[in-house]
Amino acid sequence: MSFRLGFLLDTHLLVPLQDACTALEDELKAFLRLAKTAGHDLLYHPATVREFQRDSNLLRLQRNLLRLAHYTPLPPAETPCPWNKRDTPDGAACDNEILYALHCNAAHALVTEDPAMHARARELRLQDRVYIIQMAARWLETLHEPRACARPDSVDRPVRDLLPALSTPFFDSLRADYHAESRPWQFNDWLEEQAQAGQHAWCSMDAQGTLQALCVYVVADRILHLRALKVDLAARSRHIGALFLAAAFRHARMAACLQVQIQVGATDYFLQQWLADFGFEIRATAGGNTLLVKEQPALAPARCEHGALDYAIRYFPHFCTGEEIQSFLVPIAPEQHNRLFPDYLPQQGQLFVADTPPLSPIKQAYLCRSDLKDAKPGDLLLFYRSKDEKAVTSIGVVEHFQVAQDPAALASLIGRRSSYNCDEISALASRPVKVLLFRTAEHFPRAVRLDQLQKICDFAGPLNTIRPLRQDQLLKVLASGRT
Repeated sequence: MSFRLGFLLDTHLLVPLQDACTALEDELKAFLRLAKTAGHDLLYHPATVREFQRDSNLLRLQRNLLRLAHYTPLPPAETPCPWNKRDTPDGAACDNEILYALHCNAAHALVTEDPAMHARARELRLQDRVYIIQMAARWLETLHEPRACARPDSVDRPVRDLLPALSTPFFDSLRADYHAESRPWQFNDWLEEQAQAGQHAWCSMDAQGTLQALCVYVVADRILHLRALKVDLAARSRHIGALFLAAAFRHARMAACLQVQIQVGATDYFLQQWLADFGFEIRATAGGNTLLVKEQPALAPARCEHGALDYAIRYFPHFCTGEEIQSFLVPIAPEQHNRLFPDYLPQQGQLFVADTPPLSPIKQAYLCRSDLKDAKPGDLLLFYRSKDEKAVTSIGVVEHFQVAQDPAALASLIGRRSSYNCDEISALASRPVKVLLFRTAEHFPRAVRLDQLQKICDFAGPLNTIRPLRQDQLLKVLASGRT
């Protein structure tokens, strides 16, 4: 083990970690096994002790305090949490202190199953370092057991092809949801209606061809409706949902849709928060369901008061291109391009390039040792695929730029945006490495060739290093890639 990560465990997580009585027992065991085998630190915050001590049940209190002996305490904070006020409730104050410790880099990641904690982390822009147990286990698999991290096969199929599997257990929860809502039709009948109407679905299968994830999509009145969305427990935290969302955004754009809509369970807080991170907003809640809407305006709206990055998230596929926005040509080799953009130029009927690791097609990390000095949220990255295509293919919007050298800090920074294993991260961090966290905004329908770039940007020879673009050059490249 070349470096150690510190995993801060939420108060409410410590009890099930010891009792192992939850539905995620296998994931708990996998997380603990990987963390302990690799020598990572499992930490708890002093606020956890205070929260346990508020328990009036003395027997349970003693039992919980004894459990803490299995983990390492964080030292008390040198400064009080600035997010707590006099009227902050005790429980919320403990959550704030734990998140503040993460903010101060007292730990590399926080693991919690508490939806309120995840929501608060999103408010504080810490969501990329806060994990549910399953996601934390998948991250450790990537670091230490990369062969275990295979992306399930994902395809676009007619709904009629799914009907033979309708009696399998995968559909049981979907049928139960329809029955519980007392809808005028049963799920089986509804799916057969979609098959007769010629509708399609994005599906993901395991190596044996068993259905693991599903999303039926229907376009009506310039709205893309995502229905019957389900990812089986065994397939979660492998970015399949992000793969479906990327396909949905791409399909909505091609079909000139103005909105993407999805209904989820009113109590499915994790899914609601995950969708919010991609620009979905809650519009209505009724009958046990919550309707979330993602706007996809045909014309670019007026500038967002919250900044260029929020603009890109809220109004995708639009992004800011004003004079205050920097833009860069970024050359990358085909192997790295395939890693970053698994959904670029998909093969017939597939949603991603074959034999790529299970990474998100939307939120990624690019690492380099170029002369780039700085990039701010909302700046644009135009990725140039070298060697084979020799063309600009894709655009990313910068979320964060940082120079890293400590391998644990680097691993924490890129998290699950990368497929680098522990040894690769240690090698990368042997010298200062520049990290660009970004979101994919667009793949050009027509890649901009090197000879076009040379003419637009007034340079000769190959493109071997990151190159800044002027505003007029950026607009010309965008026009060439979209025509």
